Amino acid sequence: MQVAGNPASFIVAAIGASTISYQWQATNPVTGGFTNLLNGGNISGATSNVLTITNVTANGSLAYQVILTNHYGAVTSTVATLTVPTGWHLVWNDEFNGTTLDATKWTPYVGNDTGGNVYYTDRTNNVYVANGLLHLVAQKESLGGFSYTSGQVRTEFKYWKKYGLIMARMRMPAGQGFWPAFWMLGRNYDPGIHWPYCGEIDVPESHGGLTNMVQGTIHYADVSGNDTFQTSKYTLPSGGFTTDFHNYGIEWTTNSIIWQVDGVNVQTWTNWGLASGSFAYPEPFNQPFFFLLQLAVGSASDYGGLPDATTPFPSEVQVDYVRVYDQMPLPPTGLVATGETHEASLNWAAVSEATSYRVKRATVSGGPYTTVANSPTPSYMDTNIVVGTTYFYVVSAVGAWGESGDSTQVNLTFGPTLLVNGDLGSGATQTGAAVLGSPRDVWNAIATGSGTLVDSASNTLNGVGFTLVDQGLFIDTNGTAMDAVTTPLMEDYAYGNTSPATVTLHLTGLTKYLNDNFSLVVYAAGDTSGQGALLTLAGATGGNSTSTLTTTAASRQIYAGLGVAYNEFTGILTNGTLTLTASPNGSAFTSVNGFQLQINLPTPR
Repeated sequence: MQVAGNPASFIVAAIGASTISYQWQATNPVTGGFTNLLNGGNISGATSNVLTITNVTANGSLAYQVILTNHYGAVTSTVATLTVPTGWHLVWNDEFNGTTLDATKWTPYVGNDTGGNVYYTDRTNNVYVANGLLHLVAQKESLGGFSYTSGQVRTEFKYWKKYGLIMARMRMPAGQGFWPAFWMLGRNYDPGIHWPYCGEIDVPESHGGLTNMVQGTIHYADVSGNDTFQTSKYTLPSGGFTTDFHNYGIEWTTNSIIWQVDGVNVQTWTNWGLASGSFAYPEPFNQPFFFLLQLAVGSASDYGGLPDATTPFPSEVQVDYVRVYDQMPLPPTGLVATGETHEASLNWAAVSEATSYRVKRATVSGGPYTTVANSPTPSYMDTNIVVGTTYFYVVSAVGAWGESGDSTQVNLTFGPTLLVNGDLGSGATQTGAAVLGSPRDVWNAIATGSGTLVDSASNTLNGVGFTLVDQGLFIDTNGTAMDAVTTPLMEDYAYGNTSPATVTLHLTGLTKYLNDNFSLVVYAAGDTSGQGALLTLAGATGGNSTSTLTTTAASRQIYAGLGVAYNEFTGILTNGTLTLTASPNGSAFTSVNGFQLQINLPTPR
C-alpha cells in the first residue's frame, strides 16, 4: 500500500545458475492480463531484480509479477498487489528504513503483562531494525521466571490516534505456541482504568499453528467490567500464508470499525457496548489508541497453546511498515459563480483546516482544468475574461494534509459588451452624421475583454450590425471636432452645456440576441466647477419592436468634475432604437461634459 505521489518498490530474490534475467509485468486494466513493463517515465528497474515506481498515481492499484529466466528455463514469481488508497493522506508512519528503532515513535516493552509464557526485552537479539524491517524475535531461553524471550514495541506516550486508516505490512512465523499481533489499546490504559475498560483492537492476531488464517477482534467491558469481544476469522486465499507479507488494517470512524486484510473488507463492526449508561456505545472506541507490535509465546491457557518439539527457535515477526492515514476532507461545497461584464465572482463554503483554495477553470465541461488562482479565502474574482466565452469553474481545498478533490462544477457565459464613448461640450446636442465629420471620427465603439470584437469601420459587433443614428459631437472652444479615441471621457471643459445631451443607438441584425435579457450601464461626467448631471434612458420605437427599459436604481448625481454619475437599466433586447439622455440637474447643476453607454449583450444563441 502506498499513497499517491510517493514511491513504491518491489524486490525479488532468486537462486539459480547465472545469468538470471528479469522482466517485470503489471496487470493491464483493459485486457485483464499481464503486460511487460519498460523503463521510462516514473518506472525504473523493469529488467532487474528491483522494480521502482517513483510516483505512484491514484490508478496504480495493480498486480505485479516478474518472470525470471536463465539458461535452463523460466519461472514466474508470486503476485504482489499495490494498493493506492484514494481519499486518504498520510499523517504518521514508520518505514523501518534505519539501523535502529526510532525512539521518537516506539518504546521496547520490558516485562510481561500480556499473558503467555514469555518475557519481553529491549535487547537487540529480541528487537532490532535492519534491511528495511522491524524484527521481533522469540528465543527459547529462561529469563525473569519465563521460558521464552521475545520483542514487543509500543507507541504509548509517544503517539495515539483516534479514527483513520491504520495499516501494517508484516509477516508472521509458523510454529505451535506463537501468538503474533499488531494491536491497539485506549490511551487511558496506563495510567487509568486499564483493560478491558480502555478497549482493544487486534489488527490482526495469528495462531502460529494455523498459518493460513488470521483473526481480527475488538474487546470492551460489559457493565460489570468483564471482557466482552467480537471477533472475525479470515482464511487467506489458496496458496496464501501468514508467513508471507500481507497488509492488515482497519478503517475506523465515529461509528464503525472495518477490519481489512490485503484491502479486502472482512468484517464491519457498528455496534458494541451498552445502549446507555456506563460503557455505552460508542465507548470505548471514541478515544485515541496507541499501537503495539509483538511476538508472544503462548501458554496452556492462552491463544495458540504452548510450544512443542516442532516449534522452531529463534523465530520472528517482520514488519515492513506501519502507516496511519486521515481521510481527505470533502471538496468545497456551495460554489456559486455570478458574472459581471468583465469578471466572474466565485464564492464557496470554507473548509476546516484549509490554508488556501485552488481555483480552476476550463472552457470545456469537465475539463481539463487550469489553475487560475490560489486564494487564501473562500472567494475569488476572476477578471481574466474573454468576452463571448463560456467558462467552467471548480475549486479544491489545500492544507497540510494535501489537496482535496474538486467541488461541483459551475459555469458562466460572458456575452459581448459594446461600449460607446462620447464627449459633449459647449455645442449642446448636435445631431446628424454630416456635422464636422463621420460618426467613427467622433465615436469609438469597442468591446471589453481580450481582443477587438467591434469593427468600427463597418459598425459590426461579432458580425451583428449596429448603426449610430444621432451622434452628439464634442465641439471645443475653437470649433474643432474632437476624436473620442484620443480624448478621455473625463476631459474637463470650461464651457458648460445647459441642454440635455442625447445619443440614439439603432441596433440591427440581432437575430442571435433577440428577446433575451440585456443590461445597460450609463456613466456621465461633470465639470470641475462642481456641476452635475442627471441620467435618464428612454426606449424608443423603431425597427420591428420596442426595447422596454427598467431602471434598477434611482438616478445618481455627480458633484465633482472628476467623478462619474451612473445608472443601470435592464430590459428585453429587440431590434429598435435606444436613446440616451444626459440632462442637467436643475438650475444648480448646468453642465454635462461626457457620457458612456455600456450595453451588456446576452449570450449569442
